[in-house]
Amino acid sequence: ERLAARLAAVPGARLLDVEGALTSAFGAYRERMATLLGAGVLLVVLLVVLRYRRLRLTALAVVPALLGVFGTVAILGLCGIDLTMLSLVALLMVVSMGVDYGIFLAEDEQHPGARGATQLGVVVDGITTILGFGLLAISSHPALFGIGVTAGIGVTLCLLLALCFGSLVATAEARS
Repeated sequence: ERLAARLAAVPGARLLDVEGALTSAFGAYRERMATLLGAGVLLVVLLVVLRYRRLRLTALAVVPALLGVFGTVAILGLCGIDLTMLSLVALLMVVSMGVDYGIFLAEDEQHPGARGATQLGVVVDGITTILGFGLLAISSHPALFGIGVTAGIGVTLCLLLALCFGSLVATAEARS
């Protein structure tokens, strides 16, 4: 503040606050990423609704992914890990992976004889994704850590929730 006051008296002199400008830019970018994440999630849900047009199959495809994302944000918050721009990008990937697992299980509802093979495929895909992205969480680089911890937690939750939710739906379907 004192430097800015002194420079104000010098004709043509300007004070450039690089740190303040970068902080402001990153904050605005993070807000934009959060908005785009929300828009992406809404678009994915809309596409799934248009594909299935049935509440049960739509819920099977979407609910585990949405719960996985909310659970990931909650766990990160409880652990004191801030959401960064790259974490928000990783959350969009988590939604995509979670919806993929749900879609595989929803499609499997039409072919119950293939349920075991579908579940095995979803588990193998989930484990390889968790290892591939989750191992980034051991990185000392903050950006890689953010992506890794977000993706690792998120994909794990989506995988477990998709399998549990799929089993509940299959059990309820068998009873009715």
